[in-house]
Amino acid sequence: MHKLYNSHKALLVDRLGKVLLLRSSNPNEYGEDWDLPGGMMESGEEPLDCLVREVLEETGIHIDKRDAKMFYQKMAKGFGDMASEDVLKTFYTVSIEDHELALSWEHKDFRWIDPRNNLDDDIDGYVVDVIEAYREFALLPQPDDRIIGHKGYGLVQLIHGEGKGKTTSAIGQSVRAAGAGKKVKIVFFDKGGNTHYSERKMFDQIKLIDYFATGRDRIDSITGAFDFDINDEDKSEAQRGLKDAREALTSGDYDFVVLDEINSTVALGMLSSKEVIDAIEARKPGVEVLMTGRHPEPDLLSIAHLVTEAKMHKHYFYSGVQAREGLDY
Repeated sequence: MHKLYNSHKALLVDRLGKVLLLRSSNPNEYGEDWDLPGGMMESGEEPLDCLVREVLEETGIHIDKRDAKMFYQKMAKGFGDMASEDVLKTFYTVSIEDHELALSWEHKDFRWIDPRNNLDDDIDGYVVDVIEAYREFALLPQPDDRIIGHKGYGLVQLIHGEGKGKTTSAIGQSVRAAGAGKKVKIVFFDKGGNTHYSERKMFDQIKLIDYFATGRDRIDSITGAFDFDINDEDKSEAQRGLKDAREALTSGDYDFVVLDEINSTVALGMLSSKEVIDAIEARKPGVEVLMTGRHPEPDLLSIAHLVTEAKMHKHYFYSGVQAREGLDY
């Protein structure tokens, strides 16, 4: 029965989010060319004390063990005299501030890499698995192989979340695109009525922005109450908006098409996500698309190349502040 040995390694993360890789002085002995600071636990040593000692010995950086967060473990075989032994490798993420490296004899070079980017071809071995595990642990955005090297318009964006700012962001991007000389079409789903949307008065003055509004006016003109019911008229209005969106996406007349509140329109059953995806995928090459609204379906998230969440931390609405013209509508 083999004894189980323990190795503790650190993924040091600087203020820019980059992580430190060390180049082994003898990759044939250590098994991989690129490595992480850390090593075997000595007899009677606690795991985090081992981590602190190894990082200091190999990099000259003193870490506080209270900052270490375990995020990954991996069984492996040892090397050299321990080639037949089982080693449990435990990896910790540790944030560091300013640093001055002092490499030990075990490593001849170092590199700071951004784990949000694709790894260089010369990085292999266990480090690849560790970086992938860290990406998931830290919820880092993953490189999208569908658009590597893409230039210009033609991508799909999605903004969702419970916070204020989804439509506001879409309006801002529309104005920015028009300022760059691009032709913009905004299709407003489930936003009927003419008195609740101050931005449309401005769009009427911008030649490069067209818009099309669909949906019932859900706000009672007398009581101000909001009607949350979904009926046949809502579904018919959603289809009317989708028809206009298809025309805008396929006509070649527009560079940027905004489908405002499309996420919630699908979530509430007024349209199917398949109908929306089919319309988007049929667009002319080079047409940028932006979807907004709460509760996007997973398949809408999956077709997007950019996903941003508007997260609410506070909202004055819950303090009784009523919607204000020019700020909220």
